[in-house]
Amino acid sequence: MARKAKHRIVAFSLAIMVAICVLVGEAIINERHDALKRAKVDAANMSASFEEQIRTNFEAAANAAVEVKRSFERGTALDLEKTRSAAPVYGAPSIDVTVTDAEGNIVSTTVPRSQAEPNLADRDYFRVQKDGDADLYIGAPVRGRLSERAVIPLSLRLEKNGKFAGVVVASLTPSLLTTLHRKIQMGETTAISLIRADGVRLARYTKAGGLDISFPPLSPETIDVISHSADARTGYFVGNGSPDGIVRIQHFRKFPDLPLTIVSGVGRDEVLAPARRQELTFVGLGLAALCLPFFMAIMLNREINKRVAQEGALDRESDKVRMEHAALLSISEELANERVKLRRTNAELVAAKRRAEQANEAKSAFLANMSHELRTPLNAILGFSEIIRDKMIGNDIDRYASYAADIHKSGTHLLNIVNDILDVTRIEAGKLELHEDEINLDTLIHRSLLAVQNQALAGGVLLAAPARNLGVVLRGDKGKLKQILVNLLSNAIKFTAQGGRVVVSATPEWDGGLCIKIRDTGIGMSCDEIRQALELFRQVENGLSRRYEGAGLGLPLAVRLTELHGGTLTVDSTPGEGTEVSIRFPAKRVVFDKRVSKQRFAETVPVKIAS
Repeated sequence: MARKAKHRIVAFSLAIMVAICVLVGEAIINERHDALKRAKVDAANMSASFEEQIRTNFEAAANAAVEVKRSFERGTALDLEKTRSAAPVYGAPSIDVTVTDAEGNIVSTTVPRSQAEPNLADRDYFRVQKDGDADLYIGAPVRGRLSERAVIPLSLRLEKNGKFAGVVVASLTPSLLTTLHRKIQMGETTAISLIRADGVRLARYTKAGGLDISFPPLSPETIDVISHSADARTGYFVGNGSPDGIVRIQHFRKFPDLPLTIVSGVGRDEVLAPARRQELTFVGLGLAALCLPFFMAIMLNREINKRVAQEGALDRESDKVRMEHAALLSISEELANERVKLRRTNAELVAAKRRAEQANEAKSAFLANMSHELRTPLNAILGFSEIIRDKMIGNDIDRYASYAADIHKSGTHLLNIVNDILDVTRIEAGKLELHEDEINLDTLIHRSLLAVQNQALAGGVLLAAPARNLGVVLRGDKGKLKQILVNLLSNAIKFTAQGGRVVVSATPEWDGGLCIKIRDTGIGMSCDEIRQALELFRQVENGLSRRYEGAGLGLPLAVRLTELHGGTLTVDSTPGEGTEVSIRFPAKRVVFDKRVSKQRFAETVPVKIAS
């Protein structure tokens, strides 16, 4: 009861403390959210105000350039110096108008000219209009050669008789584009930038630095937002406003009829500074509120501890009795565990004895089978070699060659038996290594069928294989993959009567793997006979199984080689109907040609055997 009371007190105190923390956290989050929201509104308002005033000046400059172009196209003589009073926009304090010929020489200008008139052919706005790449082109800020001050040029192409005749340039003074930055109360980290559509910064206004036309590079965040917002006229983003490295809450606003964007940003730290001061107040009040339930919990726990101490003395005596009882139960449990261990040990001994007897039987069967498999080819080798050595049939070279071929066949048979035994030994010891390579499935099946065609011909068994050009490549050991198929094909032919069929097929698996099936119309096997056939050195005893030699290693070795490649081998068989062996390779060992239809895998063709 005391523990429950203490737990309730602690839980109640924690609940109060959590509630206080949640309230303080919510207040801090709301304060931050409100501050950021106000910053976004301020940035949007600044963008709209600056965009209106700057757009008015740019449109005035563009209209001046258009009017001069029209006068030029009508053939009116241009004397901008004299027309300043007639067209006040030409002489506006923030706009200068200049006309050049096709060579870049100044024809007329509203700027007072010196004796030496500069050539403007090297300016980018002149080259752009000369190449005919733009209609109204807004150039990067430059220092005017006539006005000796920084200007932003707007240029139009002049043509006469369809040919380039010069350029009209309306130059805007950046410092006179807008006066809002001097009239409104800007923050210490507030910055307003005028940016061209291709990302070039034309002007930048800050409270500390005023006007800046030194072409500082745009931040990657600004470039990314502007370049990926082709359909959006306004928007917000938070970024590191280069070149001062200050993170700002920024709002961009695109001009509707000009390739310009105004970006206004308010420093995030400056915006959040009042919120952070408010957060400290909230945190202080929260800590004070947290102390109250904390001290209440301590006082109540002390009172409970006093009562618990009194009850503890009474509980100690009962604890001694319980400990003695627990000791007796522990001894009884240990005795029961020992009895269980003894029964388990006896069962393991019985199982080990059974396995030893089975191993002894397998060894005896293997030795009996090997004595026949080794003695027969050795007798043939010795007999035929003695005939050749002693020249028992005179000089009949053809018969000697036939005997030599029999000797070679018997030796090859012995070598295959020894190799199979060695492969099984290395696999069981975990020392068999695969030499990874890529092999075409068509080539693998074709070579495997060639290896057993003589056996099929001798047994009168028909072979069938998938259609060629399946477009499948297997990754693995070429020799071991071929050995798997040859072992399975040899077994299928061996246990199929004359006139039967052995069919090889390949099918893609749903998980990207491959299944190769070898189906025969042989004698088939029962479930017990399948288990026996999968054991090393064991053969299913029947009338047909002794037509060909065999050590009982083919199927078990194929299973182990398949598992080394990460695959599985399963056997399905029905006595009297035949057997189907399925080899499945995982997707990581198979590469399919997507151009080959899956229906092609269902096609099989008979294999022609050379007689």
